[in-house]
Amino acid sequence: MTDIGAKLAQLEKAVKDLQRASRLSYASLDDAALEVRDGTGSLRGIVGQQGDGTTAVNIVNGPPPPTPSAPVIGSVLGGVIASWDGLFTDDQVLPLDWSRTEVHAAAGSGFTPDATTLCSTIETAQGATVVIPTDTPVYVRFVARSTSGTPSMPSTETGPLGPTPVVATDILDGIVTTVKLAENAVTAAKVATGAIGTTKITDGAVTTPKIIAGAVQTAQLDALAVNASKIAAGAVTTAKLDALAVTTDKLAANAITVGKIAAGAVDATALKADAITGKTITGGSVNGAVVTGGIVQTGASGQRVVLNPQATDPTDPTATVPAVELYSGAAGQTGPGSLSAQVTDDTSAYPYASLCSPSVASIGPNGQFINSELRLLSSQPGVRGGSFELNANANAYNSASGQAAAYGYVAKDSAGTSSLTLSCSDGTNAPGGNGSLGPGTILGMSGSQISLRARNNTADQTTTITPTGVAIGGTLTVSATPFTTYTPVVAGGGSATFSTRTGWYYKLGKMVYFCADVVVSAAGSGTTTVTITTPSNIYRGTRQVLPVHGRGVYLFGLAANGHAYTYETGTGAVIDQITMSNDNANNRDGIVNGTALVADARITIQGWYREA
Repeated sequence: MTDIGAKLAQLEKAVKDLQRASRLSYASLDDAALEVRDGTGSLRGIVGQQGDGTTAVNIVNGPPPPTPSAPVIGSVLGGVIASWDGLFTDDQVLPLDWSRTEVHAAAGSGFTPDATTLCSTIETAQGATVVIPTDTPVYVRFVARSTSGTPSMPSTETGPLGPTPVVATDILDGIVTTVKLAENAVTAAKVATGAIGTTKITDGAVTTPKIIAGAVQTAQLDALAVNASKIAAGAVTTAKLDALAVTTDKLAANAITVGKIAAGAVDATALKADAITGKTITGGSVNGAVVTGGIVQTGASGQRVVLNPQATDPTDPTATVPAVELYSGAAGQTGPGSLSAQVTDDTSAYPYASLCSPSVASIGPNGQFINSELRLLSSQPGVRGGSFELNANANAYNSASGQAAAYGYVAKDSAGTSSLTLSCSDGTNAPGGNGSLGPGTILGMSGSQISLRARNNTADQTTTITPTGVAIGGTLTVSATPFTTYTPVVAGGGSATFSTRTGWYYKLGKMVYFCADVVVSAAGSGTTTVTITTPSNIYRGTRQVLPVHGRGVYLFGLAANGHAYTYETGTGAVIDQITMSNDNANNRDGIVNGTALVADARITIQGWYREA
């Protein structure tokens, strides 16, 4: 027994030593990796064998580092220096997985750092200064990046700043020698006037090929050095004459004929005021001119555009208006389309632009043409915003032909109401008209309200739709509605079979009106409650009750009424329970089960239920 006690003590001590010892003191990762995850289960590091076959400690999915402090920049020769002080915004400390701080620069303000703007990196957490090579001013931003490659938000932008220009004081005397000059580096423009004197030119060094064209000017010639004998025939061309060198006294009489005047040589500056009177200009172009008070047209007939200061107003043939008239060239066209700017003739007198269709033969009841018009009206402060009017019969003298129009405007301010109205009416003598007003409909939309008005010579009714409901004027007529058939399924009848299982239903929103009719051919058995399916799933928020009529249930020939129930605890498209009278004398209700289904019994359920 003593040996057993000692042995147990030794084992107990060994277990405690193992519990206190490091778990991985003698462990190894053989061709595997150890994953490091945070409190949410996200992978943060992989120690050991990596996916590409290498072995390393790989940090992944690290959080973004804090935002670095703003760059401090300065100009240097050939670029800009950017300094980082090793700090972060909001006094945040350097994260342990910080890898580097990237230096980004771009010419435009507000740029987003990416691979194209990366100029350098700072690898020390103490901060550093780097040089950004550039010839133009740039903006600079810093981006910190963690060992897992996650970037921080970009720092505040600094700039713009460009390189320090190179001035003469930056170059030591004598440092630029001839061997430091590139070929052709010294051009004539770089040689100061008088820098090369005659003593610097070797005798005979300047030959004819060394004199560039134009090098010898009149100032270099002695007076009368060039005489007629020195001028070759044809040497003096037009290009050799100064402007205005040839005056009228140098021209022989009739020396300038039409053939001597180049096309376009005579322009408006060469003509006196009123020099062209009563003449027609054919071909060419009129540039930079203002034509006032006349008709300008692209042609005299056929398809053309005419600028007419006194065009006939298509909406009022008794008036004229300045307009752009559009001729289609169609044989039946009696009046052009037009584009004009006018002023409303009501008390508001606000401007509008009008586009009218061309008119054809006068086909209106009053011998007037019928055309369409689109009006774009300006806003009216305090009244309405911009508005438009589209009218298929814009001629005010032809209203007897009916109307089809659309009119809309936007609210005058943030608290106002917008409106859109569509109207359509027949001719005044159309069926339903009264000789002065034709039957028609008007659809109006204003804010959250829609109204539909229909009128003729005997009735005028309006239906209004608002967010709270529909108000119907007159009589609501519902068209014939098709009913859908379905086959009811009876369960709980035991041995019962059925010669008839028919059903139909009609849906109105979430309400279902249905009928299920079943006739028993072979009697049922058992005490299980009989259920009958419905056309759709039933709402189970409350109990629902439907009327039932039966014949021969419980007792052959017995006629009785009852109820069909659906319960909150039920599910699906099924009547959960049916109760009917089981005693013809006392009319006591019983739950219909399999034994109640005698041969030739018939059950009919008809009524409304709310579907799920």
